[in-house]
Amino acid sequence: MKVDIVQHRNAKAICPTLYCGRQASFRRDWQSNMKLGNPHSIGRCKCGKTHSRAEAILAYEDDLLFQHRLPGHVKTIKYIAKRCIEQGYEHIQLSCFCAPKACHCRIIRREVLREYQRLTELNLT
Repeated sequence: MKVDIVQHRNAKAICPTLYCGRQASFRRDWQSNMKLGNPHSIGRCKCGKTHSRAEAILAYEDDLLFQHRLPGHVKTIKYIAKRCIEQGYEHIQLSCFCAPKACHCRIIRREVLREYQRLTELNLT
């Protein structure tokens, strides 16, 4: 499976595209309830810290994988991987306004691919 990260304004409908920014209220399709935005902002953040881009990404990864502060994100990532298998998607795009700069979509992509691999291995055994 291929997962690309694209700039939201330039996303083309060549394959299913999932918006991973902070507000997804404009979506009207199967992902309209998905909220995958990074709660950690660059600069002054709600958590009380001031983050660089890299620090905001690391804070997201820490919350997602180690502190378990984002259970909705984990559930959504698992849902995306499962839906890709069910629908036979071989290619999806994650769109964010940050791209092509580094952003939390890299973490989401890695985790979607990890879950996709886990699910396909379970189906093969």
